[in-house]
Amino acid sequence: ICASSGVCLSAGPVDTAGNKPVDAVSSPDIQLPCKAPVPGDLVINEILADPNPGLDSNGDGFVDSGQDEFVELVNPTNTAIAITGVELKVKGETKHTFPYECLGSGQGMVVFSGGSIGDPDAYLSSLSFISTKSLKLTNSGGGVSVELAGVVLDTMSYGSEAGKDQSVTRYPDMTGEWMVHGEADTRDAKNMSPGTCVDGNAFPLCGTFPADSDVGADTTETLP
Repeated sequence: ICASSGVCLSAGPVDTAGNKPVDAVSSPDIQLPCKAPVPGDLVINEILADPNPGLDSNGDGFVDSGQDEFVELVNPTNTAIAITGVELKVKGETKHTFPYECLGSGQGMVVFSGGSIGDPDAYLSSLSFISTKSLKLTNSGGGVSVELAGVVLDTMSYGSEAGKDQSVTRYPDMTGEWMVHGEADTRDAKNMSPGTCVDGNAFPLCGTFPADSDVGADTTETLP
């Protein structure tokens, strides 16, 4: 099965009695080849509460202080997970419920507060969504969580550091402490990286040099 991002997933272990993938999520039409997530299987990796005048994060050609807010999530595990029914909450209010789909191992997804998604490919391997309700991530502080059937998969809280015209992000990606994006991105000092690692690479290839970088290239000379 292939996700909308083009990432393809192989079927998991098969229940020989029912001929269905183990831990598959129930559906009247099809069984997803991925397991339901448990705490730690889906992590909040980056949020943008205060888009500055130049941050058109959803790429729709319009800069909007509300619509360009986003929350980025990543599956840090080595197996695909089902995001079906997972709720994204801000200050305890459900803002978005994810559709019937798998999120691959190491794959990310980004949820924008409104508008439209200009170019889904801009987020590389990550899935991209427009939230059902405006995220309303207040600049002065708040809390974000992802939950499934009342079970908290991950949660984070932030303060006034998120009101500095840039996102706050985990660094290193997926496992690190929260900090403002410009301090995490020591090379380019970018203000955000929706759908990608801090360094701009596709998940899960964080901390590696981009393909067009000449860092680490073989510079050995052939002497006459």
